[in-house]
Amino acid sequence: MLPAAVLARAATLAAELPDPAAADDPRAALAALRPQIAWCLGLDRIPRAATAWQPVRELGGDGYRIEVGAYEAVPGLPVPAHLYLPAADGPHPAVVHAPGHWMENARLEPDLQRFNIRLARAGIAVLCYDPIGQGERRVGWHEHGQLAPLLTGFTTLGVMVAETLAGRDVLAARPDVDAARLAVTGASGGGFVSTFAAAVDDRIAAACICCILNTHLSQLRDAAYGTGWDGWVDLCNQVPRLAATANMGRVVAAAAPCDVTVVHAIDDPPFPIAGARAVVAEAARSYAFAGVGDRIRLVEVSGGHGLHPAMRDAAAAALAEALGRPAPAPDAPAPLLAHAFAVTHDVARAGRPQTAARDVARLPGEALAGAFDTSPVLVAVARQVATGLRPGRSPDRAAVAASLGGLAEPAVTARVTNHVALPETGHGQRLELRVAPAITLDAVLVLPEAWGDDAPGVLVTLDEGGKGAALQAPAAAAARDRGWAVLAPDLRGTGESAASEFELATAAWLLDRDLLAQRLDDVRGCVRFLSERYSTGQQLDKARIGVHGDGAFGLLALLAAALDDDVAGAVATGFVPSLEDLLVERPRLTPMAFGFRALETYDLPDLVRLAAPRPALAGARDEDPAALVGRLLEQLG
Repeated sequence: MLPAAVLARAATLAAELPDPAAADDPRAALAALRPQIAWCLGLDRIPRAATAWQPVRELGGDGYRIEVGAYEAVPGLPVPAHLYLPAADGPHPAVVHAPGHWMENARLEPDLQRFNIRLARAGIAVLCYDPIGQGERRVGWHEHGQLAPLLTGFTTLGVMVAETLAGRDVLAARPDVDAARLAVTGASGGGFVSTFAAAVDDRIAAACICCILNTHLSQLRDAAYGTGWDGWVDLCNQVPRLAATANMGRVVAAAAPCDVTVVHAIDDPPFPIAGARAVVAEAARSYAFAGVGDRIRLVEVSGGHGLHPAMRDAAAAALAEALGRPAPAPDAPAPLLAHAFAVTHDVARAGRPQTAARDVARLPGEALAGAFDTSPVLVAVARQVATGLRPGRSPDRAAVAASLGGLAEPAVTARVTNHVALPETGHGQRLELRVAPAITLDAVLVLPEAWGDDAPGVLVTLDEGGKGAALQAPAAAAARDRGWAVLAPDLRGTGESAASEFELATAAWLLDRDLLAQRLDDVRGCVRFLSERYSTGQQLDKARIGVHGDGAFGLLALLAAALDDDVAGAVATGFVPSLEDLLVERPRLTPMAFGFRALETYDLPDLVRLAAPRPALAGARDEDPAALVGRLLEQLG
C-alpha cells in the first residue's frame, strides 16, 4: 500500500511541475530554480569555513605531479585531497572530482587514480577529495546515515556539494589554474554531487556526470525498492522536497549554460539507461529553449556501474573538449599510489575475503594524521544550528501545518469487518478506515466490558509495530483498566501494511509531504472517525478522545493535539522532551521523526503550547508509560 502510494505521489508531482521551457524567459525560469534546489539541499544552513589549501607533501609522476593536502568547507571538518597538476606550466583548466561510493579507498581507488592521471596528462588539473565517511574520513560504516542534520535544515548531500564548491574555490585561487575554465565530475554518488553543484553555482563551466542520473520515479522504484538503498546507512540520494521542486531533468537544466555531458552505461540495473535518457531529454529541451541546446549531450557506453575503462574514455574526452584541450591520449600504465584496502566490499568473495583492517602506518597519498570521524562534527554542526534557531521561534498552528506541507480536512469512510468478544473481557470491532485514496487502515476498537449511558472516553494508541503491538503495550492496559475504550490502528506502513520503514520514510522525504505528515493524516482520520461514529451499541464520549504514541510515534500524538481540536489531549511515551535530544550520532529511530527543517518552525514544547489548555504530555524516555497515560486520562476526567 505505502510503496505504491509514494510512487503514485511522485508521478503526480512530476506531472504538475511547471515547465521552465514554456516560460516567457526560459533562462530566467531555470535560474530561479537554483535557490529552490539549494534550499532542498540545506546549503543556507551549512556554516562555511574560510577555504584555503593546506599542502602536506608533493609526489612526482610521469607527466604530472600530485600535491597531497587538505582544505575545509565546514569548520572543523578537514577534507583530504589530491591535486593533480600537469607537468607543463599553467594556467590550466581544472576539474573537481567528487568520488562516488568507493567507501574504503575513496580517492585512492585505482580506477579513480587512473582517471585523474589521464586528465592531468591531458593538461587538466584535478582536485579529487575524500567525501564524508569515505577513505581517510571513514570510521566504521555509519557516516552516510546521519539523521540529525535533517531536523536543522541541511542534508548529507548538501555537505558534499558544499565541499565540492569549496574545492572549486581552492582551484580558482591558484595562479596555475584558469578560473574561467573550471568543471566538476564524478561517477555514481560523485556524479550526483556534481549534478547539484553545477545546478546551484553558475561559476562552473562544465560538468561530466557519470552513471547516476535517473528520474525520481525510477530512482524510487529501481534503486530504493528494487535493489535496496543501503538500508539504515545511506542518506545521500534522498533530497527533501525535491520531487515537489524539480524533476531531475530540470535539476540538470538549472546548470545552463554550463556545458553538460552525461555518460551512462547501458547495463546498470539500479540506474537504468531509460532513466538517464529521460532526464537528458528533459534537460536538453530546456537547454534548447534557453538558446544553448548544443551544450548538453548523453554518451552511452557499454558495461555496468562504475568508472570502468569505457566510462573513463568517454568522460575524459568530454571534459577535454569542454575545457578547450586536445583529446586525451588513451589510458596508459602509470604507477598508482598505495591504497589501504586491497579487497574492498564490492569485489570480496568467499575465496577472496574483504580486507578488514588497514596497516596502521599512514600512506604517502594520505593527508591526515589518522582516520577522521566526520559524524561527531556533523552532529555538532546540527546542534550549533539548532541553538541559533531557538530565539524568536513561536509558531502558530498555520506555521506548523505549513512546515508539514499543509493539512487537509480529514475525511474517513469506515467499515466494520467483524465483532469479537474478547476472552480477557471486553468487546472488539475490526475496522477498515479509508483515510485517503488508496490508503485504508486496519484497526481494532476495543470497548469496555460494561456498557451503559456513562459513555467512556477513547484512547487512540499508536505504535510503530502497528495495532498488535499497541494493544499489548502498557498504555492500552492503563486505559482499559480505567474503563476507557481503545482504538489501535495500523498507520500506513505499519502492522499488516508494514514495509521497509527506512526506505519508505526516506523516499517520502522527496515528496511534498513526508511520511510524518502522511501518518498525521492517518491519526486525524482515526480521530474524525471517532468524533463522527454512529452506533446503536455502546456510545463513546466524543469530548474525551485522547491520543497516545510510543517512541517516534509520540511525535504524531503531540502534532495531532496541536493541530486538531477534536483531540482532547495527548501523551508521548518513550520519546524525548525536545527534538534537539535527537541530535545524536545514532538515534536509532525511524527517519520519519526527522522532518526536514522541523526545528526552524517548532519543537515539542511549542506543540504542547499550541495544544493548551488541552493537556499534552511529553515524558522522558525512561518514564513509566502506564503512569504517563494514567496522568493524561485523569486530566481528561
